[in-house]
Amino acid sequence: GELLRDKRLKLHVVARQISEEIGRAVETIRYTLRRFDQANPTQALFSGNGLPMVSESHRLVWEAHERGDEVAVIAKSVRQTQKQVKSIVREMRARTHKNTPPEHIHNDLFAAPDADALILGTPPPTNDTPAKVRIPKDLPAYLRSLYEVPLMTAEQEVDAFRRYNFVKFKAGQLVDALDVCQTSEAELRSIDELLRCADDLRQAIVRANLRLVVSIAKKHVGWSPRFFEVISDGNISLMRAVEKFDYARGFKFSTYASWAIIKNFARTIPEEHYHFTRYVTGQEELIDATAGTANEEGRELDAQGLKDMIRKSMRDLTDRERTIVTSHFGLFGSGDAQTLEQLGSQFGVTKERVRQIERRAIGKMKVLLPEQVVDLLPT
Repeated sequence: GELLRDKRLKLHVVARQISEEIGRAVETIRYTLRRFDQANPTQALFSGNGLPMVSESHRLVWEAHERGDEVAVIAKSVRQTQKQVKSIVREMRARTHKNTPPEHIHNDLFAAPDADALILGTPPPTNDTPAKVRIPKDLPAYLRSLYEVPLMTAEQEVDAFRRYNFVKFKAGQLVDALDVCQTSEAELRSIDELLRCADDLRQAIVRANLRLVVSIAKKHVGWSPRFFEVISDGNISLMRAVEKFDYARGFKFSTYASWAIIKNFARTIPEEHYHFTRYVTGQEELIDATAGTANEEGRELDAQGLKDMIRKSMRDLTDRERTIVTSHFGLFGSGDAQTLEQLGSQFGVTKERVRQIERRAIGKMKVLLPEQVVDLLPT
């Protein structure tokens, strides 16, 4: 076991080598090693994906690296050479990437042979005539500064989201190709550079839309004690919307983000704390951003209106379908959201059967909902 850990070989490599030495089938060797690991979890040689288990010395090295300790100090504390410490750090960095691979919204353009030149090889579009901005009165200084960041034009927005998802696509490909036991510093550096680029693009998109959160929060709770709490909550909804937005579908991000924020507020803000009972934008930037995309119904919808619309869309559901949808997503004061397993136990069916029923129910609901709300529903 110690020999295998020292060599940091993957399961299939070890099985093949042992097979060649003793003349038994590779699958027999792999099965035997798996059975040993299952029966002896504290002495297991391999993880579930066939990689060598992380040893205690690996954990100690990684924790020290994360604290910022120098390589020489780490090497001395774990009684290994600096070269071994660097190798362990590379492996643990690679494992971290493998455990949390970047996700992206795919577009067929990303697979084109000249995608790099088309997407990253041209300068981003500029806005030569930025619109005048009306800054709401009585905003604190740090919120007023949000209005100094110009809104993105439609062209800038598409370009930013295309770049953002493309660099995550490229990073994901590199992560998929990583061999955690033999990764190089150059491979890891390439991934880190792409992820830093993605983070910069995400921050730019978020900054350009933060005033949207302020506008919606102000219309929901006004200058109440909950105002800053609601803004914080809305910022999280905004960041989630960035991750889920598909720029190729043809509508503005501000439209999608507004619905995402309102949907979250409808769930998290008690109705007695609402400043207005009806959501009306009243902010020039939101109207300008959604012009030509959102209809009047969408632009005047409030959180309560969203709830009512979802209720109406459930009119053709069976009692079981309605219970599953409301309970799984915690809608309409139904309490904490329940898992598919919990709902399966309640109805005496499997988790997969609950998923099928929920998917069928949401399909019925989508027929009666506007496009923006449909896009926010699970698929």
